[in-house]
Amino acid sequence: MEYLPLPWLSRRLDRPIYAAIKPFLDDGQRPGIVPASGAGLLLTRWPSARFMAQMPAAVPGGPCYDTDLDARGRRDTNAAWEGWVDVFLSHVLSRPILRPEQVRVLGPDRDRLALGLLRAWCWVPEEDGTFARLPSAAFQDALRLLGAKTRRLPSELLSLPFPAFILDFRILMNKQRAEPPEGVLSPEMIEA
Repeated sequence: MEYLPLPWLSRRLDRPIYAAIKPFLDDGQRPGIVPASGAGLLLTRWPSARFMAQMPAAVPGGPCYDTDLDARGRRDTNAAWEGWVDVFLSHVLSRPILRPEQVRVLGPDRDRLALGLLRAWCWVPEEDGTFARLPSAAFQDALRLLGAKTRRLPSELLSLPFPAFILDFRILMNKQRAEPPEGVLSPEMIEA
């Protein structure tokens, strides 16, 4: 679990407030924040892909925003984004439960929370433009190869215990022993 500090709410409520975010992949490289005793927690849950498909096509800060949109397009994009963020946060906050029209009580932490969640779930890049929470390039290659061999999605393979993943990968990717040694799987041995 990761904890995103929410400074505006903390000041307003006179105690530390954090959003508890379960990233889909913990890279183990981020310094962990542990909420102090008595801290308030906003609990989140993962959205479905069906829900995320409702995200506006263009968003402020996205590549098409600055280059492809005129002033009216930017205004429309900003309005669509603002409305979607309210619906998004009302959908992913499991405690407290807020309706879209209530999300504004988060004040300036509203946008911080929305972007923090989208970054934790690798939908929006980090400020440096990278997706730091994705598996390493080498592990992505292993997921891609094993996924092609087993016809399983990388997300399914990530749920395997690591020893099982490695065993499957090593056996399925081992090309040195494509044929079994003579007599090992002969019809006679199978009959016996």
